Amino acid sequence: ENACGLEKETGVKDLSIVKGEIDIDAEPTTAAEREVVKLIVTGVWKDEIKVDAKSIDAKFIGGTDDTPIDADGKDNFTDTIDEDGRRTYAIMFEDTGSYTITVTVITAGPRKDKYDTVDITVIEKGVTFDMPTTVVIGERLTIKGTSNTGDWVQIAVDDIICDKLRKLVLDENGEFEKEIDTSAACG
Repeated sequence: ENACGLEKETGVKDLSIVKGEIDIDAEPTTAAEREVVKLIVTGVWKDEIKVDAKSIDAKFIGGTDDTPIDADGKDNFTDTIDEDGRRTYAIMFEDTGSYTITVTVITAGPRKDKYDTVDITVIEKGVTFDMPTTVVIGERLTIKGTSNTGDWVQIAVDDIICDKLRKLVLDENGEFEKEIDTSAACG
């Protein structure tokens, strides 16, 4: 009624509301030694942040996802939140234990010194075998087991990796299985 008889409409603009908080999450929160963990940081566009693991056993992987190249091998770095308000970083840990990663806003203003943390538990790599303790040479042997990390395993016998035991692919449960002929050298 206040448009003075005009029938023209303006275009619709989507409005994105940002809380103005900093947040950090990790995928996964439990990892094996040297397994890559993805950190997801959300915040306000143009805020400068410091991401800090505070441990010499924590190493960022520079050039992976949004991790700055000059952060490679370090346990902390600074970065700036981009337009979409989301940054993704890659980190790995060289020893078992519990690690707390902190992200802090360092830009002057109302959010300065606001921070969030995420805890990551790092466990030792491990493979468990499920197979007989003895086998007669000439019989077929099924080698099977479970690994707590990775996509595949290689099995060495007396420090020699036989071709048939290279890169045994793990299924979705981390299990592997391979049948070999014990009559031939290296199965």
